Amino acid sequence: MSFTVDRNGQLVASGIYRTNGDDEAEGTALASLRRASPLPQPPAKLLDGRGHLELMEDWLFNDNGKFQLRELAAPQAQAYD
Repeated sequence: MSFTVDRNGQLVASGIYRTNGDDEAEGTALASLRRASPLPQPPAKLLDGRGHLELMEDWLFNDNGKFQLRELAAPQAQAYD
């Protein structure tokens, strides 16, 4: 999934970047992201000219419908703290 937050961590856009073909799972992931907003404020160094930051996350689903994030960018994010 891809999503964009503003300087305050508010979700301004979200969508499925690459479908897994499971509309229900994708809907669950998007709804979970909306419920989690606002997210932590991103570092100012990462904001674009509009004050936004675009991110991408993998969502891994189990057979029971529960899911977890698999963070791909943790090492890079630590460099900005």
